[in-house]
Amino acid sequence: MAKASIQAYKYPKNPNKGFSLSREEDSILGGYLKAINIIREKYFFIRSKGALYIRTIIDYRASVIAGGEINVTANEQTESALTDWFDIESIYNKTVAYAQLAEREGRLALAIYKKGESIGVRALPYHEYKYKLLYDKYDEVSGIEYQSSEGMIKIMKPYLVYMQYAGQDEYSGESMPPPKVAYCINDIDKMDEEMLRWSNINHFFADPTTHFDTKDISFFEKLKQLVVGKVSKSVPEAGNGINDQEELKSWKVGEGIVTVNTTLEYKQAEMRGIESIDRNIQVRAQRVSFITGVPIFIIYPELMSNRATADQIAAETNNATVIERMKHQELWQSVCESFCITSNILFGTSFSFEDIYVTLPQISTQQLQLLINTFSPLVGSGIMSKQTFRELLPNINSVQEAQRIEQESSSSMSSISNSILGVQ
Repeated sequence: MAKASIQAYKYPKNPNKGFSLSREEDSILGGYLKAINIIREKYFFIRSKGALYIRTIIDYRASVIAGGEINVTANEQTESALTDWFDIESIYNKTVAYAQLAEREGRLALAIYKKGESIGVRALPYHEYKYKLLYDKYDEVSGIEYQSSEGMIKIMKPYLVYMQYAGQDEYSGESMPPPKVAYCINDIDKMDEEMLRWSNINHFFADPTTHFDTKDISFFEKLKQLVVGKVSKSVPEAGNGINDQEELKSWKVGEGIVTVNTTLEYKQAEMRGIESIDRNIQVRAQRVSFITGVPIFIIYPELMSNRATADQIAAETNNATVIERMKHQELWQSVCESFCITSNILFGTSFSFEDIYVTLPQISTQQLQLLINTFSPLVGSGIMSKQTFRELLPNINSVQEAQRIEQESSSSMSSISNSILGVQ
């Protein structure tokens, strides 16, 4: 019997000698590429079926995840440099665009590069670059490589920031899971098909149809000829007595007509069978809403609850995208750290990157009230500082706010402002 070896302080070895994350990635590459290509083509209306639903879901989730500002906390020098860089590189505009790409592909690779006398950041869409992940001895992503016109290109950390949104490669060993919306493609396509089917049925059967009801059998043929616009006549010279038809002007709704013992009604086809189509769409809409966290009334407005408030809807969507928001915060914290490291290497700066903290605060009245109710007592009792509390508030620069408060307190206008606001 082989002697067991103790491995208490080393990185755990894979149980299967032939297993590696790189080989696992290659084995499921085809299915992943197929999924993200379908999503991309629907998003950009290259494929029309389900395009509206796909784009709405992706844009809605991206706006919830990254629609607010990025709050960055660091030492004064580093925070000032990052604030200026965010303005120069339009980082606030890129957050949602990158979140949309992450929602389409389930992953995001950003290249950090020298851009004149500054630092640039660029997304590398997988459908375009088809990069291969490179792992270190601890199975963590250390870089990527891809084929270009100039040969094989490698981008390694810190010039690369990589995030797996749909799964965690280095933590779970899962490689290349598809984005969340991929699990809804079949339901979305079926919803679009059923909507089209419903529309076609309405086109043919929903409009009222004129209906003549005559009690005079002898008048029936004449009435039919008037409505249809054809009258039958015998053609004896043909030698076989076959009836021919002569085209006449057909009767139209709104024109006068003379009838005998006849009533005119408008009738409509029995449409109760359409309920099964409606129910099928509802069930699939509920499944899509459950998977994506997008409120059902956005997908299917008829299911909007009168009791649902804007805050409740926002809270439910925020809860459904907690993991993605955490991953997005981690992404931008890594971007800020890479900016500092790259600037130090290329330009000889001395930015500290070890104390950077990035948050993507949820913006809603419910969230603000929760922050106030939870942390105000801690500030009042001296357990938490006012500076820390300000850093938790969305869209507020804590440093600038502290400076403004100091200016107001020393200004001759402070007494007037306090009286207007009703504060001491």
